[in-house]
Amino acid sequence: MKWILLVYLFIIGPTGGWVEIQQIPYDSKFDCVQAEQNFNSHPNKPDTLISKCKEFDQEV
Repeated sequence: MKWILLVYLFIIGPTGGWVEIQQIPYDSKFDCVQAEQNFNSHPNKPDTLISKCKEFDQEV
């Protein structure tokens, strides 16, 4: 299985919420989790961007 790092942007407004803006593939869970922890520890826009790893079985 491969892993993908999903990056979300929070949008304010009546139809707002967390919107997926980027997908970054990784070959291992370890690499994805490291990237997730690094991204969430040092976001470009605190409380606006967040990332999460997800397992996937398709090509990106």
